[in-house]
Amino acid sequence: MAEASNRGGGGGGIPAFQPTRVELDSYAAHISVDDWRSAWPPLIKKLGKDASKYVLLTDSNIDRLYGQTLLKNLKAIGLDVLYLVLPPGEQTKCRETKAMIEDWMFSHNCGRDSVVLAFGGGVMGDLCGYVASGYMRGIPFIQLPTSFLAMVDSSIGGKTGIDTPAGKNLLGAFHRPLAVLIDLSLLLTLPQRELCNGMAESIKVRRNTSTPHFLSLYPLFSFPRASILPLLPTALVGRILPQRAECLVQRAPLGRPRLGGGWGACVR
Repeated sequence: MAEASNRGGGGGGIPAFQPTRVELDSYAAHISVDDWRSAWPPLIKKLGKDASKYVLLTDSNIDRLYGQTLLKNLKAIGLDVLYLVLPPGEQTKCRETKAMIEDWMFSHNCGRDSVVLAFGGGVMGDLCGYVASGYMRGIPFIQLPTSFLAMVDSSIGGKTGIDTPAGKNLLGAFHRPLAVLIDLSLLLTLPQRELCNGMAESIKVRRNTSTPHFLSLYPLFSFPRASILPLLPTALVGRILPQRAECLVQRAPLGRPRLGGGWGACVR
């Protein structure tokens, strides 16, 4: 499948957008449109500081669309990058995959000065963040979400985890990333359903923090993709991420027991 591009604008693309930084507690989300190829590598290098290795983890879908390009561009600026492609889907978020990644990292002599790069949707972010949280008692990681749902939910707040036969996300840790890098042009390959999944999370955010206005997002579910995509930069920077951060601040401190968990606890 060909790599999607927003260059040239028009049609169902996302309009030009000034790169923006949104503060989220102890880290930030860096939001842009169609500059991940050129802007992400030096930013990742800056965030990683003196990292000896960068462990780029993704799934086969993202590998086919974007992974090889990002890998090439990271290596082009002199970074030592290890690259592992995993099967897509929720079944990958399990104990067996976590152990396999850890053993693979040990075999490549990844030390505490390594940085994990979680490139993909919510499954990759949760799994890779959990690997980073426990590897050598915790190493840094950077979220590189590629789905709208991951951009507005799973990549924000430091939630990481895996599934078990007993239930979903029953093993995990809170491990805040160094940063979240969001490039909205990566959404151009998403189907309508996946965009709607992200909008559903956005409605949950607005329902909690701005009750009189949250209904205004509902009509977007019936809009075609070409109408939704141009609205995303303003919605993400101006409303969704600031309100997401506000909800996180309202939550109990990380050290306390969490009943219910997730965004559901914010809207109850």
